[in-house]
Amino acid sequence: PTSVDLLAELTVAMAGPTVVQKGLVDVVCDPSKPSVSDMVACADEGTPKRPGGLGDFLAGSIGVHIAWAYLVAGGAQGSGQGGKEDGEAEGEGVPLPVDRAMACHSACVLLRRASRAAYARNKRAMVAPDLLCEIGPAFEEICPAGRGGMGA
Repeated sequence: PTSVDLLAELTVAMAGPTVVQKGLVDVVCDPSKPSVSDMVACADEGTPKRPGGLGDFLAGSIGVHIAWAYLVAGGAQGSGQGGKEDGEAEGEGVPLPVDRAMACHSACVLLRRASRAAYARNKRAMVAPDLLCEIGPAFEEICPAGRGGMGA
């Protein structure tokens, strides 16, 4: 079996989590669609150097992107502070679907672009904390604040 086949098996065996397999191409497998054809791949150019700690940045970014996806699915008032559950449509009580795989993919794209910029600036001396000053510009490149929505 290939690594993506094993990823699908792992996601099903774990019964629930969306799994991100980091590599030359990052692959995201959602338990609701564990077939290889439904997996989401991130092949954006990254960096030839992958220092320790990038996974920590990716995990944090995934958490933020999934939280934003739940807020968007619940509408502007889906902050978790009202009477309705996160991810429910206002007044309907029906959860809207949240595409966790796409939220993970967007986090992968963000980190790859920030890593590429950090490497361009620091070359082989790049360490994971160098990404901090590149996250904002990379996010602005992907989703400009002036377009409205969550970043406005």
